[in-house]
Amino acid sequence: MLRLALTNLGTGDGQTLSVVTPEVEARLLRLIDNAAHPEELLSRAVSALVDASPSMSVRDRLLAIATRRTLVLRRMVLADPQPLVIAALEVLAARYAKDSKVIEALKLAAAHTDSRVREAVKRTNQRTRAA
Repeated sequence: MLRLALTNLGTGDGQTLSVVTPEVEARLLRLIDNAAHPEELLSRAVSALVDASPSMSVRDRLLAIATRRTLVLRRMVLADPQPLVIAALEVLAARYAKDSKVIEALKLAAAHTDSRVREAVKRTNQRTRAA
């Protein structure tokens, strides 16, 4: 049932009216935080956030999934390119590309050695420019 519900969410382009209500957004964030489901479902939950209204709490949660800070110099680095991380980067690029806290992560993703990471940011950057 959960898989079916998540299949129908997050299929928008992030440019249209939000179909994810604040209540659904809160449930998606709890689902992601719980991490008791397969990564495929968690990735779908993250992808569904593209249709949520932009908010700092969603942005910060996505940044926490996609990045981490180094211990010594506290520099931002990307997390390992798992499907959940790639989904978070796609939503960040689609909804928060002009946010000063997100720009550094997107630059790191655009220069990443993994082509899946570069493509996720490239696709969404093209979508953002087209709007």
